[in-house]
Amino acid sequence: MIYVDLLSIPFKKGGRDAAGMDCWGLCLEVARRAGIDLPDYLSPDNPEEVGSLADAERACYVRLNRPEPFCLVAFAGQGKYVDHLGMVLEDGRSFIHCSSTRGRVTIESLNHPVWSKILAGFYKHQKQ
Repeated sequence: MIYVDLLSIPFKKGGRDAAGMDCWGLCLEVARRAGIDLPDYLSPDNPEEVGSLADAERACYVRLNRPEPFCLVAFAGQGKYVDHLGMVLEDGRSFIHCSSTRGRVTIESLNHPVWSKILAGFYKHQKQ
């Protein structure tokens, strides 16, 4: 799969198109290209709301023991709640994400010290 066109997209909170994306907007687009239909969610401002959303949607996701291509990778950088998501790529060792810290879409290693320290798990969406 080709991602080069995504790498120029800047971070935009709530963004869902080429003008700007947030982490979930990017996951939606990569999943779509991989033939996976993910539900869209609003981007809550409060990490507790994100955690509550995750609890409410837990039945839709299966936690994986290791990364699989096109599964979600969750990060908890601000405490116990997941506050950032990316999508694992075909190699199972890298992920694509969009964050305000990086300012744009990037591809990084799951083993990078910044990300491996706050990695909260891998998840696969299950249709209901």
